[in-house]
Amino acid sequence: MHITIGRTQLLTRTKLAGLLLMLLGGQLVSAQQPSAPKFRPPPHWSGRAAREPTFQHQYVFFDPAEDTLVIRVPPNSDYVKSGKPSMIRYELHNRLVPTIRSAISQENEGYQYVYKVSNASAAKDSIRIWSLIVPAGNDQLKVNSPPTWGGATSVPAIMRQVELPEEPLGRSAMWIQDNPNRMVAPGTSQNQFELRSTCKPGFTTALFSSGTLVNLDQELPVEVFDQLKFYDDPTWGKIPALTFGPMFCEGTSERRIAENFLAGSRRLVELNEIAPSSPFVSDVLRALETGGRVAFHQPKEGKELEVFRALQMSLGLRIETGRK
Repeated sequence: MHITIGRTQLLTRTKLAGLLLMLLGGQLVSAQQPSAPKFRPPPHWSGRAAREPTFQHQYVFFDPAEDTLVIRVPPNSDYVKSGKPSMIRYELHNRLVPTIRSAISQENEGYQYVYKVSNASAAKDSIRIWSLIVPAGNDQLKVNSPPTWGGATSVPAIMRQVELPEEPLGRSAMWIQDNPNRMVAPGTSQNQFELRSTCKPGFTTALFSSGTLVNLDQELPVEVFDQLKFYDDPTWGKIPALTFGPMFCEGTSERRIAENFLAGSRRLVELNEIAPSSPFVSDVLRALETGGRVAFHQPKEGKELEVFRALQMSLGLRIETGRK
């Protein structure tokens, strides 16, 4: 279900059926379109600086923590003249601290992907909805859910790869929980999220949401809504994380797979989830850059091991210790 806000559509707290209508109702976009955002997010609100001439006609801002929307209503608008506030703050309910771990195994007819989602104790909001971006043409996909959670896939390719902006747009495999007592609250985890697919693993983006989005005043001036176009990005209001998913279906070239793994591995280094000083990580980066398929050091437990197992299944990477 959508609610229309000016020229913008926002997802409200709704049942899974309403969510599916939202997913299935979008405009179909070519999967080859770039996944970079179409609209830039608003600038940060900094009090005095936001009142300088440069921002004279800027009405929508983020607070510095990017967990609140700050709206400065045009002072000469009918909205302000009617006695309504000239400054409004909307909490974004995006104070999530998610992590995700994948366990991938090869089956007779494809691959099983099992995920564990955690929300750190430092979070202030619970995870109600999370999704995984998969290729638009990935039709052989089965979604299984933990007890009391709902799961489904979308059809339109409208989701951008926040963590991998060079990747094309994709669609979503999504899970949702309507019971507040069963959401992934701060300091808790939930496992048994599962996908089955014939497609090989690769890096992709997971997106996490509290499911509570802003409820803007419908009477705000059109100038404000014109600056809310970044809402058209369907990943708005969600917290991204880099993980693995069914990305490479039959016929995908090894070069394409290697490009994905190289970009994803470099991004993990940027996120400090793997260390460039690690012998295994150095081996992997060198192999992906040169077309090699051998690492000379064992991966460490955790994210390095996830990378190795995915590379083993998708590109046949092998470990040969004791020689270079």
